[in-house]
Amino acid sequence: MQRLIIYNPRARGSRGDRIRRGIASELTAAGLEYELEIAETAQAAVELSRQAAGQGFDQVIAAGGDGTVNAVINGVAGSPSALGIIPLGTANALGKNIGLPDSDIRAAVQVIAQAQVRHIDLGIINGRYFGTMAGVGLDAHVAHGVKDAWKQWLGKLAFVGQFVTSAIRYQPAQFHLQLDGEQSLNIAEQLWAVIICNFPLYTWRLRFVPQAQPDDGHLDVVIFRYGGYRHLLGPVSRSFLRGAGVSENPYISVTKAHRIRISVQPSCWWQVDGDVGGQTPVDIHVAPKKLNLIIPPAD
Repeated sequence: MQRLIIYNPRARGSRGDRIRRGIASELTAAGLEYELEIAETAQAAVELSRQAAGQGFDQVIAAGGDGTVNAVINGVAGSPSALGIIPLGTANALGKNIGLPDSDIRAAVQVIAQAQVRHIDLGIINGRYFGTMAGVGLDAHVAHGVKDAWKQWLGKLAFVGQFVTSAIRYQPAQFHLQLDGEQSLNIAEQLWAVIICNFPLYTWRLRFVPQAQPDDGHLDVVIFRYGGYRHLLGPVSRSFLRGAGVSENPYISVTKAHRIRISVQPSCWWQVDGDVGGQTPVDIHVAPKKLNLIIPPAD
């Protein structure tokens, strides 16, 4: 089996050459053949994974954080190559959604060795694939504000601090949404954010859409309407503490869609799998069964 490891030495959990050697040691102990390439930028990871998919590699493994995983997704999407994950980042959202523990190289390698594959949908936002989620508005503003140095030093707490700061400073904007799914919707009003989920877990402990399925041919759209801070912070806090969804609040709605078009006045940031992608407008749609994802075997 041809297997390429794409390793990001700048990921928070990488700690330089020691972790690279640890990955090599675990792969060798598991009897797995592999090649390893270092990618310090997202574009390098995209190109390496695209080349591997074109050369017929069976597995392309992202050893890094959510940015590295997203880059490899964008390289292998639509190919027979399967994506594996060795989670070394701050949030590790896709890894958590499939049940991989953070920074546990041995556990991740065992999953790779068993090679159980699930064919999942991907989202596409302005031409870029995402596996876990994308967002427009406040959450993208948070992603834009978090500095890499803060993530290295504080880890997940960097996002908590930035969320509080952003929620105080951020001004809800006028959104225009067009959704085409189980029912067509056309919405024009002030919103905090629109978050598009492909999995139940948005990030860390925030399970915005517990019923989301990444292979149902839809994307789950969470709309945060403007109604004051308590209607934003209350549901988010409960989701964080209890792992509950957010749709019980009258200022938050969840719907399924195949295609979402969003424009905002004034223009605002959008993010994809936790990385800032650009500014609105955005065109988002689902790409059914576009990725072969290596997952832990069912109990």
